[in-house]
Amino acid sequence: MWPPARGSAGAAERADRIGIEAVNAGQRPESATLRNSTDCGGPARTANVYGMHIPPFSIFSAVSELFVTAGVLFVVRRNWNRQPFPFALFIVVSLFEALVNVMYMANRSAAASAPGATEVLSTAMKIGYAAHGLLSLVAYLVFVVLGTLAYQEAKAGRWFFRERPAVMWVFLVLWTISIGSGEIIFALRYLVPQG
Repeated sequence: MWPPARGSAGAAERADRIGIEAVNAGQRPESATLRNSTDCGGPARTANVYGMHIPPFSIFSAVSELFVTAGVLFVVRRNWNRQPFPFALFIVVSLFEALVNVMYMANRSAAASAPGATEVLSTAMKIGYAAHGLLSLVAYLVFVVLGTLAYQEAKAGRWFFRERPAVMWVFLVLWTISIGSGEIIFALRYLVPQG
């Protein structure tokens, strides 16, 4: 019974299948034109099918950045409140950020700039990616340095972030811009229709 008769539920299923096939092929279908043998040359029916294949690791990275940010804020807040430094959390957050998110950005940058890359990015997006990558790397390195200093100071009974509020606020603003720009780039790249 293939293809289904005109007006049957099968047309919608075919529209979904065509949209999914186009998305899996890396295309961005705004619509897919459907024809079957019962159309008899009449006007083509169009099903609006919008979808984008978001790489699972991109989703994981975007979500994990929010958890990393929660860890960073927890480390800073504990030190600000003169509580024991959460060294284990600091190490976990630092290693996770280095091994997962920084490597993710490096791999995505390499893939986008490789000869024969299938992704077509506007110049603005390329500049945005580069600026975000540099800012994220700087923010990460500053976190590691400041966290290490805060740990050393805490062992001596001093509170690094409490005693240097300007440094703390500059770092937190830098970190927030870094994470915010990454989430905005993710949304622009994968969630906002490109037209």
